[in-house]
Amino acid sequence: MADKEREMQFDKLMETYQNDVLRLCYGMLNNMTDAEDALQDTFVKVWKSMHRYQGKNSSSIYTWIYRIAINTCKDYLRLRYFKRKKDSVTEDSIANDEKFADVSFQYYELWMDIARLPEKNKVVLLLYHYHHMSITNIARTLRISQPAVSKRLHKAYLLLKEGNA
Repeated sequence: MADKEREMQFDKLMETYQNDVLRLCYGMLNNMTDAEDALQDTFVKVWKSMHRYQGKNSSSIYTWIYRIAINTCKDYLRLRYFKRKKDSVTEDSIANDEKFADVSFQYYELWMDIARLPEKNKVVLLLYHYHHMSITNIARTLRISQPAVSKRLHKAYLLLKEGNA
């Protein structure tokens, strides 16, 4: 792939997926600064490995990018310093960010409850409802079975309903 063609393809990927990946990262990390860093790291990894992407296992490009973003966020969560400084989600942290301007105030409480879900349930819920991925695509992205996706999604609903997020 020629350098110019690669750059154009990368620019298109950034333009198409940047906001969705940022929201996914924010949903996992509960901190906009860390989410922006994870977004940048995700697309650095995409840039470095896009020549190797082959659509493995019939996965689409967005499934591949989301998988990279999820793994990047998991790396951030593993860092000791991150666990010490992890901020709680506040209404002000969302209200003051223009990237979330389309999220109305009535959904802040729900967003905060989702942010407090266990990681594996939160990721499935975000991918299914917010990113409109099918259970099949979520299973491919997370490399788990479709029944496992359904079970995690059901558990997320239960936790939200019970208020135990």
